[in-house]
Amino acid sequence: MSSHRTRSNPLFVLATAAALSACGPKIPDTLAIAVAQPLSGPQAARGQDLLNGAKLAIDEINRSGFKIAGKPVTLELVSADDKADPAQAKKVAQDLVDRKVFAVLGHLSSDITEATIPIYKQGDVIQLFTSSAAELTKLGDGNAFRLVANDAMQAKAVASYATDTLHAKSVAMIHENSAYGNPMKADVAAALAKSKKATAAAQAAEDRAQEEAEEAIKARREAEEARKQVERLLKKERDRVKDLEEKLGGGVIDDV
Repeated sequence: MSSHRTRSNPLFVLATAAALSACGPKIPDTLAIAVAQPLSGPQAARGQDLLNGAKLAIDEINRSGFKIAGKPVTLELVSADDKADPAQAKKVAQDLVDRKVFAVLGHLSSDITEATIPIYKQGDVIQLFTSSAAELTKLGDGNAFRLVANDAMQAKAVASYATDTLHAKSVAMIHENSAYGNPMKADVAAALAKSKKATAAAQAAEDRAQEEAEEAIKARREAEEARKQVERLLKKERDRVKDLEEKLGGGVIDDV
């Protein structure tokens, strides 16, 4: 990668912030950067993408010979699975604060990020996230930074595409009933109303991805247990037949 691209990635910005921050009288040999994302469950692919990107960025920065006040400093990657669950995310956030990581790239969805912002703020851990709810950075009070366009900007783009590209006169929205979906719906509807080019109707839908994944896992376990039960019954029957054959003096009984 070019040096220009290196300087534009968020982790290089963090590293630069570390150089400018008060690291205390002793500059550390290593700065821990955490990636807290869903690494299991239905959103695991998205979380893994972010983790892989962070690995590439940290490797690149370390190869560049990053220094703080002339002293070489190595960035260390720490990964954590928040399972896309607010309660688990809070535990992950507190653990990362306790481990004194310098910064965290987390979390993915707005409701998960919202649950963790007070913990990172209290622990003085810099937080960067890809969640788009507009109010999140305000909740961080200078400690939380967004890496993507917020809901309002995305909503303007969606509304503009609907009216100016598709030339739609009416728009139906099906959105998540979540901290991401509800504000996005409101912002798109407001942008459409402001344009005076289209009307909008909306319907909320529950995000059951996690529940469905858990149900699928449960079904697979039940199927596996049923298979084992059938195998046990067959073995028991074969043993019974074998015992009968031995009692009959080696005669063959073919009833299984």
